[in-house]
Amino acid sequence: MQFGEKFFGKLKEFILGESPDDMATLIRHYENMADYADVLSTLLVDVEEHGIDIDYDKDRTGGYTDGTIQVYIHDTGRRYDIKLLPDDRMWGYCDCKPEDEGYDPVNRCCGNGCDWIAPAFEAEVVTSLGVYKYQGNQRDMWEVEKKWDEHTKAHRIKCYEKKLQESEHYADYYARQAVAWEEEIANLKEEA
Repeated sequence: MQFGEKFFGKLKEFILGESPDDMATLIRHYENMADYADVLSTLLVDVEEHGIDIDYDKDRTGGYTDGTIQVYIHDTGRRYDIKLLPDDRMWGYCDCKPEDEGYDPVNRCCGNGCDWIAPAFEAEVVTSLGVYKYQGNQRDMWEVEKKWDEHTKAHRIKCYEKKLQESEHYADYYARQAVAWEEEIANLKEEA
């Protein structure tokens, strides 16, 4: 087995189990990641030594990414986030014709020198520092929460004071605006 084959095999299985829309996006990124396997060497070593689970989070940025592939490494507290990014290549409007060399009738383009969005990725290692559970009883937590009452009360007071200040500002603005509107109404009535 070739180095990295285990990870890319599992990733391929994962992609094939996704919906057709997600599959089309993931295939492009899979091929790009395979081209850059050398920069993923830490991930590939972890996969060789441990089991993995793979998850895919769709884009939540409004189109700035194609989502994130998360690779969870068993028994290590580590995961790898592979952010799938679009690489906008504004190389020129496509004016390809069927008689052009390399023309692809399905894509209606030669695929050389035209605008397109290429796949890119950013890989991050995320390490868990551990899981730490509260060591008291529920009653102890109630006491701790009471300490926050003073902070939250002071914060709410500040928020309301700010809103009052803003409403006074708006009241002044609308009072001035009302005078201007009355003058405008008077001017319009005189014109008639």
